[in-house]
Amino acid sequence: MASLLFNSLILLNFILFPISKLEIGWRNKSQTTADIEIFVELQQIFHQPSGNREGCSTDIPLGADKSGKILKVVVDTNDFDEYEFRLFMDGVPLDAYMEEHKQRYNAWIIERLGSKLKLVFDGNQENMFFRGQNIETEKTQPSFEVSVWEGKFKEEYTFRIVKTLEGMGQLTAVLYVNGEKN
Repeated sequence: MASLLFNSLILLNFILFPISKLEIGWRNKSQTTADIEIFVELQQIFHQPSGNREGCSTDIPLGADKSGKILKVVVDTNDFDEYEFRLFMDGVPLDAYMEEHKQRYNAWIIERLGSKLKLVFDGNQENMFFRGQNIETEKTQPSFEVSVWEGKFKEEYTFRIVKTLEGMGQLTAVLYVNGEKN
């Protein structure tokens, strides 16, 4: 999400000084030889004065087929003629969207034999994702304060996530991989 915010700040220049097309390129990690380029067309939806204020906004569809989430970039001036730059993801302010995202998902980096892999736990759906695959997850609740989710990836990995309710309503999540704390 930090890179999304950084890229959005770069877009601020293009919104203030409109252009017809912006080209962003990166190398896809799953394809070693191909460069993938994204073309994002920035159009000013409005640029009109309202009192002593001016503003513009642009909706940028995200995702490969542009049917994913919508990033809304709003540039406005305040009463002191200073620019205000606001970002929204599907109509929700970006900071609130990021906070909800942090509360919903837990992610761990698993290092084995020199490789780094990521396990993601979706708290709403109560399932795990590893190496791009959904892992069948079983939940048990030994007590009111503790919830445990267990899942297995092939015969290589056994995951166990233990969430404990501590003081002041804080939840802590600990990952165990093949019986060892990660």
